[in-house]
Amino acid sequence: MADEGEYVSPTEATELVRPRHGATSIREFADAGLLRVTYTAGGHRRIERASIDELNTWLAMRPGPEKQAAREELIRRNLGTG
Repeated sequence: MADEGEYVSPTEATELVRPRHGATSIREFADAGLLRVTYTAGGHRRIERASIDELNTWLAMRPGPEKQAAREELIRRNLGTG
């Protein structure tokens, strides 16, 4: 697992997410709360590498109630709600 606090750009994240997704999908995952994001002073997203590992685990899950519960947990954790 990557060190907490290590960040990458959405473009760099496309190389780390499995199966591979484009930068637009990465931004959508971030906006949905599936990735932990911080913003630079210039307003650019930086994605925490540890959250990419968590997203990869979620993406590998089979569809069903466990995957839905894991999605909700990711969102709660990444957005700091609940």
